[in-house]
Amino acid sequence: MRYYLSQSALQSFEKCPRKYFYYYILRYKGEMPFIAPMSFGILVHNLIERAYDINEADRKEVLANMIMAEASKMDFDDPYQERLMKLRKKLPNICAAIDVLETELYVSNKLFDITQLSAEAISAIINIQKRRGKDGDLEGVWFGGFIDAIGIMNEKKVAIDWKTGKFSRMWIKKYERQLQLYTQLLRLNNNYISQAKIIYVENNFEHNVDAKPASCENEYAKMKDAFRDVLALGDFIENFEMIKKPEECDSCSYDLICNE
Repeated sequence: MRYYLSQSALQSFEKCPRKYFYYYILRYKGEMPFIAPMSFGILVHNLIERAYDINEADRKEVLANMIMAEASKMDFDDPYQERLMKLRKKLPNICAAIDVLETELYVSNKLFDITQLSAEAISAIINIQKRRGKDGDLEGVWFGGFIDAIGIMNEKKVAIDWKTGKFSRMWIKKYERQLQLYTQLLRLNNNYISQAKIIYVENNFEHNVDAKPASCENEYAKMKDAFRDVLALGDFIENFEMIKKPEECDSCSYDLICNE
């Protein structure tokens, strides 16, 4: 039995340990709010993924038609319909410019075996797995995630993260860290990546991520240390601090529980 951790889990813990406890330990999802930007991003990612399943000669036309079909499902005054229609010309050209080898690739690597974990951490992991309906001997703790795409650009192998919306310096460090971690995972699985890029499809803008081996290895080591500390907290709610930020708590799916 393997226990998997993710970059999303680490981000959740850093944002609010109590929220991490509810979702990743209790497995209680709460009342998940509908988030329009996230739904739009998922739609665009799915369109790109489907585009690379289409014969290259027909890709532009079929992708443009797929975008039209999705836009027709939206309300006429929906701002996301307008954004999607603008992608009708941009997205096929972006897809044509990149030779993508794989999309939505899941990659993982072992972080810890059971000899590297405390008895409390092992007990907590087994309890969490039971809540997931899983049973058996614990093999260890693994870290993994989905990479949007691996492609060839300028004759170099590149890890790609597609983004909708505008480039934001507020979010870029988080995105960079995630892509560095996934680049390191690929390398640990003997899939050597030369470059890493975040591509903002609505602006047709590329942001180069520092993919030097030392940088990716360092980020991976920091992530491993962070999760070692998280696992040491076990599965006791008292160990997971609640971070109160009104602007975030109001939209949190666990707001009612925390305020009881």
